[in-house]
Amino acid sequence: MPASAENGAGGVIINHGGMDADSVVWKTGAFAGAKETITAPVNVYKANDDLMKSDETVNLKSGILFAVVLKRDKSANADIKNQNNWYAVSGDPSTGMGYTLAEKPSKAGAIEAAKKDLHAFTLNTSGQYQVEIQNLPGDISKYYYLLSGDARKDAEYTVAIYHTTESSIANAKPENTVHVYSDGIADGTNFKRQFATRLLVTNIQNRLFVQKTDTEGKPVDGAKFALYTSRQVTTDANGKVVLKGEQTPYDTLTTGSVGNPVPLEGAGIFPNTSAGNRPLVNGTYFLKEVSAPKGFLLNDTLTKVIVDDYGVHADAGTDDDGVSTFVGPGALMKSLGQFGAEGDIDNTFTWIKGTRQTSNGETNVNDNLTWTDVEPVGADDTVHLKYGANGRMYQYGPTEEGKPYRLETETGWIRMGITQDVSGDTNAKGARADLDDMNLNALFTGATCVRVANKREASLEVTKKVEVPDGLTGNKDAKFTFKFTVPTTAGKTYKAAVFENAGAASEKQVGDMFDLENGREQTITAGQTIRVYGLDEHDAYTVQERPVRTRCRPASR
Repeated sequence: MPASAENGAGGVIINHGGMDADSVVWKTGAFAGAKETITAPVNVYKANDDLMKSDETVNLKSGILFAVVLKRDKSANADIKNQNNWYAVSGDPSTGMGYTLAEKPSKAGAIEAAKKDLHAFTLNTSGQYQVEIQNLPGDISKYYYLLSGDARKDAEYTVAIYHTTESSIANAKPENTVHVYSDGIADGTNFKRQFATRLLVTNIQNRLFVQKTDTEGKPVDGAKFALYTSRQVTTDANGKVVLKGEQTPYDTLTTGSVGNPVPLEGAGIFPNTSAGNRPLVNGTYFLKEVSAPKGFLLNDTLTKVIVDDYGVHADAGTDDDGVSTFVGPGALMKSLGQFGAEGDIDNTFTWIKGTRQTSNGETNVNDNLTWTDVEPVGADDTVHLKYGANGRMYQYGPTEEGKPYRLETETGWIRMGITQDVSGDTNAKGARADLDDMNLNALFTGATCVRVANKREASLEVTKKVEVPDGLTGNKDAKFTFKFTVPTTAGKTYKAAVFENAGAASEKQVGDMFDLENGREQTITAGQTIRVYGLDEHDAYTVQERPVRTRCRPASR
């Protein structure tokens, strides 16, 4: 608890371990945000070029008295009195943005910063001029006026005071602005500085994202999903998890368009967009689609979800159940936003790396899942992310545009293990605590999405069957073409796909699904089926087989 009694700074709680690699801030996300309140004396003196007190006072009844945070550039010169080593700081981390340094040092830079972020003295109820500066940047333990004696030579920050004769800061310039002397004065009429801290702790809300798609991966609105607790399910004789008869869901949602925290179509979020908005407390849940949109078959897979001390996790099951999951880092704790935003003070969390981790789905004595890094790490097992790259504060996008920003799986349990990444290309001057391979998941909200794919419900099936009389053989590779006419209603689209062994366990789609436009001709071979999707009850359509010449010949004897 550093303090400088001679300057009336008082005591202040600081972040244990400072802001170095061993700071508790990087482990818990709890950050002691500092502020400083400065009260001016009756007589305020101009400072000489060497920052010592002059005999000339400033008129507080005109112009503007203002304070500016300065950061020291230690690389240029060790002299703490050299004003060219101090750069003004501006910015508001409460918005998720970072701090920036003025381009010019000393007074010119201070004016530049004040025009962006003015901290002007105003009269308080006691008739004294006073200013309060919230969200002081950097490590509060390294501020000049919280240090004493020889320790001050290592100061990295200070709050300097200036006065301009102009009534508007927009008109301030070096010629009409002076640096004010604010160190101790022999008669005790010095500036009073009071430091204080607010402990910033972010409460993380557990969220489960759900997305409905067709088998081509395209989002689908209108699917209803229900979430059940572990007490509402049982295991049948075949070892399959099923509901205990009719159950009232813990909560439900219907998929649609989601805009926050990230834009997602055909989706919903428990509890943000759910019907009951019931919180996801620690425990085990099961997700199930209970109503499919028109034109789709219901996927009634029960997906296991575990909420533990480290977030929300889901089991993607097997590769043939139509369920997959994708995971991301979620958002950085708001209390740490200033360390994520690319700026000139601290870029500790500007770049992060996400690595695939897997679990066997079993929990430990604390009811938490255990995770293991995949080995060896493949190209699809790592993502490189940057703060704000997707244009949203506290969130991350790919460091390199077009690269993946999430990890996906068709089977089992995964999460994104988060560590610090190497710095990307940047002009920012911010410091950076070297956290090496420290796991940072506790500092992020995490994001887990269960994606459920559904087969479309065919409204028309066309199958070509060829029968060859006994004693004859036909061309097994013969092709048959069908022409379709469908309504041309504006905004109405129809889909179709070709299948082999339709309706059998060995059913297989041949090629991609396609748009079935009016007049479309589609060729298939014997035994294949064309399935058409999207035809409504009163839609008029025709299917016509094109004439084909086939030749049968006697079978070989």
